[in-house]
Amino acid sequence: MAAVWEVMRSLARPGFAAADNAAEAAPEMPVRDIFRRFWPDTQGLRGWMALGLLLVMLAPASSGAEIWFFKVLIDDVLTPRNLAAFPLLAVGYLGVAVVGGAVSFASGYLAVWNGEQFLYRLRNRVFAHLHTLSVSFFDMRRLGDVLSRLTSDVAAIESLVLSGVVQTFSTLFQLALFSGFLLYLDWRLALLSFAVVPLFWMVSRYFSRRFKKASRESRRRAGAIAAVAEESLGNAILVQAYGRQQREAVRFADQSMGSVLAALATARVGALFGPVIDLIEILGVLVIIGAGVWQLSAGRITLGGLLVFLIYLSQLYGPVRSLGQLSNSVFAAAAAAERIIELLNERPLVIAPPRPTPLGRATGHVTLRQVSFNVCMPAICTGCRKPRRFDPLDLRVKELEGRWNVVAIDRGVDFLHRLCFGREV
Repeated sequence: MAAVWEVMRSLARPGFAAADNAAEAAPEMPVRDIFRRFWPDTQGLRGWMALGLLLVMLAPASSGAEIWFFKVLIDDVLTPRNLAAFPLLAVGYLGVAVVGGAVSFASGYLAVWNGEQFLYRLRNRVFAHLHTLSVSFFDMRRLGDVLSRLTSDVAAIESLVLSGVVQTFSTLFQLALFSGFLLYLDWRLALLSFAVVPLFWMVSRYFSRRFKKASRESRRRAGAIAAVAEESLGNAILVQAYGRQQREAVRFADQSMGSVLAALATARVGALFGPVIDLIEILGVLVIIGAGVWQLSAGRITLGGLLVFLIYLSQLYGPVRSLGQLSNSVFAAAAAAERIIELLNERPLVIAPPRPTPLGRATGHVTLRQVSFNVCMPAICTGCRKPRRFDPLDLRVKELEGRWNVVAIDRGVDFLHRLCFGREV
């Protein structure tokens, strides 16, 4: 038994291989703080969220009614062979099924509409914020990683702020609803079935911490792939001019392999969670079946009541399982949200005034003195640790015939010559 437990722990342990030039990991934040940061973006959608939540709650209610019709069918129609009650029961069952289908369609479409509206606002807000940042931000950040955050990471936040909220309330409502059905049918069996719920919670908590770590690494690797691809393809002319095609292919392959290992680690943790929950659920159902047969033999519950109790029990364990899977989804979305928050926390070095003064037509000349340059091109200078610093450059720019022209260079001619002819880069 100890050996089996050790194997399970090793499978649930997210291990990652080191890779060069991986994108930097965003600072870790509590899920509560992340939710508070993005909740204001739901302004104007909260009414539709409430309507969607109501529709989502009606779906399990219709399912519960359909299951109850099954109990009536066994106890009032089949067992006493009272076929006269069947037509009315069939009409009621059909009506509940039609209402359930309409509610399911409306809730599904409304959920997608709310999610797309939220993503539209958030994506535009992040994009507009990036254009307010100083040029030095883009010099220090890898553009491919920024693009990855703007696309895939923004999309993952919706599952935390919108879908996560609706799914949480829906799951809690299902737990309360089906727990009430179980208590009504047989409170002794219901209390016995509730004893398994804490075990579900402990297992979910154990896996959620590991899933969060694996999700953060997977997001970081995805940004690293985009960054390497953007750097290499953006400098394709220089890569070919210096014969660095093979080296760039190796760099991209290294980052791709790092992403593969991170994805496998995430999949390993998620795939192990399902069978463990299934095993706990099967053990709980077997205990309930044994106790239910004893209750049936004692005359405390009918055959239809026992069968419906087992169906309601499966409906109860389903939401409990969903809560565990929801925690994994929340931590995966939180890993993406941390990367977006890191971008939103960036501030420009020079803040533009709210009402800038119009410049009009510029005349005269501009003199630049003691301008230093740091040059480093990672696509060509692989393994570069420090940018090359050149002597200060002094030059004068003057407006001539509607154009700005360099009219004098006091120092830095050698730097411009070497830069133009590629001797340093």
